[in-house]
Order: sequence, then C-alpha cells, then structure tokens
Amino acid sequence: MKTNLFLIPFAGGSAYSYSPLKNHFGSDINFVPLELPGRGRRMAEPLLYDLESLADDLWRQVKCHNSGPSAIFGHSMGAYLAYLLACRMTDNSFPGSIHLFLSGQKPPHEHKNGTRHQLPKTAFINEINQLGGLPPGFLDHAELVDLFEPVLRADYTSVEVHHFHNHAPLKTPVTVLCGDQDSHVTPEQAKGWQNTTCDQFQVAQFNGGHFFLFEQPERIGHLIQRVLHHSDRSCAIAG
Repeated sequence: MKTNLFLIPFAGGSAYSYSPLKNHFGSDINFVPLELPGRGRRMAEPLLYDLESLADDLWRQVKCHNSGPSAIFGHSMGAYLAYLLACRMTDNSFPGSIHLFLSGQKPPHEHKNGTRHQLPKTAFINEINQLGGLPPGFLDHAELVDLFEPVLRADYTSVEVHHFHNHAPLKTPVTVLCGDQDSHVTPEQAKGWQNTTCDQFQVAQFNGGHFFLFEQPERIGHLIQRVLHHSDRSCAIAG
C-alpha cells in the first residue's frame, strides 16, 4: 500500500516548493504537496497570520486521506506546522501509521518570539535574503518582491508571535534533518525534538546551510524512502 507523503511549505513557499524532490521517490510514495492560503493555486484566498489557523487548514486538507500509512515533511516554518498537524492527527485518531520528518527548525521548547515581521519592507526582505530564503535574482524583480512580501510577512508573523502549548509526546517516529552550516538551528538543537515523541527518533545531518535540502534533493528523497521502507518492514514484522 502506498504511503501518503504530505509536504508542508516553508515561509513564503507553496505546493510547488518541493518539486525538486518529487522525482527522487519510488512508486510506493504518494507525493502530496499541501497548499496554504494566499499562494499558489490558493492565491485568491486571504492570508493567515497564526500557526494554529494554518495547522487547522492543513488538517482539513489531509483528513480525507485516511487510508494507508502517512508521512509528513516540513522545512523551517513547515516543520512547526508538520508537528502541529501530527498533533491534530493524533488527537483525532487518524487511522494508519504516521512518520514525521522535521527539517531545519528548532524544537518547540527552544522557540523564541521575534520581530522581523515588524521591519520595514526593505529591511525585512534583506533579513530574509541573508538567511538564504530567496532564489537567485529575486531582488532584481520588483514585481516579484511586491507579490511575495505580504506572504513572507504573514508567515513570519505566524511563527514569531506563536506560543506553543504543551502536548503529550507523540506515539509517532520522528526523523529530524539539519544542515551542518545552518545558522538558524544547530545539530545539537535539532536533537531537542526527541522530547516530542515516545517512539523512535533520529537526526540526519547534511552538508549545507538553512536550505540544504535544495542542494541535495536526491539524498533527501533517498533518506525519506529508506526510512519509510524500514518502517513498513517493521510494521509487517510486528504484525
């Protein structure tokens, strides 16, 4: 049976953001990129400014995919949303096994509020560019900056004002991915996600900065494929 792999975009991203990964999965993975309001095919919908509302939106999208095993992948802001979605799936007794892939983000207990979302437009865009979050040549196109700046600001607002509530450890295996040159989260901080689960936990480290996954899409795809294949075999043996 195929595993539904739900992919949640990073700040400013859309359902198309993970397209470089798509060709690195086998036929047993159902690639399901999720779209958030105000971007991509949902561009006409109003933006949301808090993580809980975004997670509720994601839950409405995935709850119809209730057959077979599931996996969730999220990078940066998407990692927080992936965790909140997994909590909703658990709390609503979502059927089938779930594996959680969290990339490029500190664990909830190390999250701190920020003020980048309050910066004037030019300073705000420059801050994001320094994190490596903008594609080459993006700043050369004023119309693109004008189009995506509200999306980025909404997403940064949702992360920077959020306060995580305590949730019981998930009975879900968790794999955390991190870049060895990521100034946003260190490999040691990535290990802190272990507190969110009472199931299997591992950290996979890659060469690169915050957006290491786009430098090595084949390795990321193969890691996810290998982990899910091992999980399927473990379930079969246990059954």
